[in-house]
Formats: sequence, structure tokens, C-alpha cells
Amino acid sequence: MASRQPLSAIPVLLAIFAAAGCSAAGTSPLAPAASQVIAHPQGRPIGTASKNFVYVADAYSNTVWIFPANGHTPTGSITTGLSGPQGLAVDGGGSLYVANPDNATVTIYPPGSTTPSLTLSQDLTVPTAVAVDSKGDVWVSNEEGSYLGSVVEFSAGSTTPSTVISGLNPLGIAVDSRQNLYVENYNASAAFVSVYPPGATKPSKSFGQTDLLEPLGITIGATGEVYVSDYYYNDVFIFKPKSYKLRKKVFVQEGSLAATLSPTHRLYVATGSQAVVSAIARDGFGKEINQWYFTDLLSSFGIAADPAVAPGP
Repeated sequence: MASRQPLSAIPVLLAIFAAAGCSAAGTSPLAPAASQVIAHPQGRPIGTASKNFVYVADAYSNTVWIFPANGHTPTGSITTGLSGPQGLAVDGGGSLYVANPDNATVTIYPPGSTTPSLTLSQDLTVPTAVAVDSKGDVWVSNEEGSYLGSVVEFSAGSTTPSTVISGLNPLGIAVDSRQNLYVENYNASAAFVSVYPPGATKPSKSFGQTDLLEPLGITIGATGEVYVSDYYYNDVFIFKPKSYKLRKKVFVQEGSLAATLSPTHRLYVATGSQAVVSAIARDGFGKEINQWYFTDLLSSFGIAADPAVAPGP
């Protein structure tokens, strides 16, 4: 495993996790970007079995762009309620969840809407990743160093947290079909994924210690595979369900910050400060198909497919 390096290469809050663990908790997670006038296509299409879309969180333009799954030009956008958007999630009903670290909120958008119907803020400090389970419960990662971070759960439709797991250095989060919670962790000596059984505030197991260095994004496949985006290696690590043994590493030339799976069996990978989204066929087990979403896109810090792929196992 390579020697540990600070996360200064990306202009998000993760840069606070330097070799000692933290240096500037609570600072803005985004470096200033050059101002640019951008035309925003109006409206938000609804994903269907025959029409798939990809949402991309562009923190530099304070926009969530909506691209057709096979296209380069956005067909819609969201700007209302956003503040430096990063983590994205789409639930089974088509609602979109956006983590906004700049104003410490998560905004929730019903299908077809570009205006949030609900905003979560209680106990949120620097929310940069969000996940939603099959019950509609929302999980949010507060990324703060020196073990000041936390993972916060909100029951479906509620703005009051039901669970707070504190004392963490959390990064990406995901939930599988059995309500197991997966939390990426990064500190001065190790990078790994912790697994929390339903209702637990202590992990039952951890994995990836010998493989990962800077795990920033995580998603669960339809049969339970765990996809971990490692920014340092430019790889997506695919771990087997249950055993969590490494099955495959997928190298992504443009970078690997966050990933999502689409019903078309493509793995889409966001690259962060680069305005690029890559696509890999066969759920990450096929060839890379470069999807250069350069039209209007300034950055890609979060990504989610619509319709969403229901996680396994």
C-alpha cells in the first residue's frame, strides 16, 4: 500500500484530512472557482425504464445538471436550494437528495421538481454525502476531521434526526437492501469501510484496509457488490457481497471520486474538479466508455442515476 498522503489534491473538505487527521474542520469545502456565465436548461425530466438520466453535482457552478444517460448536453438543471452541492442520491420513487456542505443542508426534490419539498439541517455540519434506504430513511455523512465527524439518520419525511453516530472521520456512505450501513473512513494510519448492522451504532466489521488509500465514494450494486471510489489510485474497487473480498479494480483515467450504477448496466464515475464523467460497461466489468460531459459542466463532485438501481443483496 502506498504511503499516506494528504487529500490536498481536491478542493473539497476532504483536504482537511492531512497526515495528522485534520487541520481546518468547519472551513468551506470548496476552493473559489472562476466566475462564468452559464445557460441553464429549464425543467427536470423524470427517469423511466426507457429514458435514463444521470444527475451530476457541479459545486463550481452551484448546479445539479441532468444529462441523458447516453448524451453530452444537459436536458435540465436544478439551482434552487443548492449551496455547493456534492453528494447525490435518488430513491426508488425518483426523489432526488442533495448534500449541500456550504450551508449545511440536505435538500429533497420530488420527481419532476426543481424546487425542494423538504430541507434537512438539524445536526448537520458539513454534509457532503447522502444515502437513502428502501424505507425512505435518509443518511448523511458530516465530513469533519479529528474524529469530530458523524453520520446522521433521518426517518422518512422527518426533519429531526433519529440516530447520530459520532466520533468518526466519515466520507462516503451507502445502505444495502438489508439496511446495513456502509461508512468510508479515513485517518492518518488507515482507510477502510465499516459495516453497521440495522439499528447499530458500532460496526460489526470493516474491510478494505489493505486496498484503499483515499475512499471518497461508495455505492451498492444490485447483487450486493460494494463499489468504492478511491481518489488516490484513480480506481473503483469492487468488493464481493458478504465476504467483502476484492473482486476487481477498475482504473478510471480521468479520476475516481464518486460512482453510480444505472439500469443500463453502466457504471458512471465522477471525477471531482475535472468536468468529466466516465462510463464503464457491464456494471464496471466491461470496457470504459468516455462520456465527456464538457457542455456547461465545471466540476463533478457527486453523481446519481435516475431511475436508481435498487441495491442488493
